[in-house]
Amino acid sequence: MKKLAIGVVALLFLWIVALPAAHADNVQDAEINIGGTTISGEPIVSGGGVDASGFNNSTGLGTITITVLGGCGASCYADVWLFDPASVVDYNEYGQVGGTLASGQSWQIDVPDYDSDSNITGTILANTDANTLNDKNNVPGTVDNFLGTCSGPSCNDLVSLALGFNFADPGAGNEEIITLSVSTTSCLLDSDSICLEDTHPQDPGSAGSAYFMSGTAVSQAICNDPSCMPPPPPPGAPEPSTLLMMAGSLSGLLMFRRKAFSAN
Repeated sequence: MKKLAIGVVALLFLWIVALPAAHADNVQDAEINIGGTTISGEPIVSGGGVDASGFNNSTGLGTITITVLGGCGASCYADVWLFDPASVVDYNEYGQVGGTLASGQSWQIDVPDYDSDSNITGTILANTDANTLNDKNNVPGTVDNFLGTCSGPSCNDLVSLALGFNFADPGAGNEEIITLSVSTTSCLLDSDSICLEDTHPQDPGSAGSAYFMSGTAVSQAICNDPSCMPPPPPPGAPEPSTLLMMAGSLSGLLMFRRKAFSAN
């Protein structure tokens, strides 16, 4: 019986070691805060100013677009938090930061608040909800935690990422378009944007992996607003189709007159 138990433990260890280091197959949790209104949980769906049609919840990759209309006053901001482990075992990961912080941007890399441990106490979810992301990488890690036995602030841990965007009120007839990108290769958006990375080092028997999060915000005219629509035709100006019909009718009348004149 003792030999059987040892064998089971050994097989379990080998199974963990052999787990692939591919990107996790779905978002574990998410929070979107648009001007104080929060949309929580996964899957991420479209609605309430969020367009998730370019985001694949099955892979946790793609783009999320947020639209904030002009007239937002003191609530012109949006924060997005994603908990999407780069691989397994997910508590053996750490964060990295690249790119350039654009005006109005904020960010945070941290352990999810509800998964805080003796090594790191996470505040990223609370800061997303309060629009107070602290511009800190709280999981710099790099000390292996594959077996979950590492102790101290330098240990690898669970990693989640958040980006915030504060902007001036775009004004009536305008909107702010925020585009968030998640990729396993690199930050795909403007190089002037901050780039957050969740890195999973090489585990015994498997390669390392990572995923990247970046975003941009731009103000533009609302496309159905008169200021960005083509001017209407002058009053009384005939449509092109009407002109064609008139030309065809006149041609027909001329031909009829010629035939009548010839007959006489």
